[in-house]
Amino acid sequence: MKLFASLIGYLLAVFVVGQVWWYMWMHHGWVGTPKLLHKFFFADGEASFNLTLIEMLIISALVLGAIVGVLLLRKDRSNRTGDM
Repeated sequence: MKLFASLIGYLLAVFVVGQVWWYMWMHHGWVGTPKLLHKFFFADGEASFNLTLIEMLIISALVLGAIVGVLLLRKDRSNRTGDM
């Protein structure tokens, strides 16, 4: 159950970060994505915005996953050496 709650929290964090990034890109001119999905899928109009949002969610998941992974590795390493 603890793992399930952690995964739900992770997915919620990815969703919030992706949505905030999309909102800031759309309305305030923040940096967008490299538009990799646009190279594989044809999209114009509203579908282009949807592809950008999906790409932002994927990038957010990768970045947050890397951060969580590094933190878990540090925690595991400190537990082995007894440094807490």
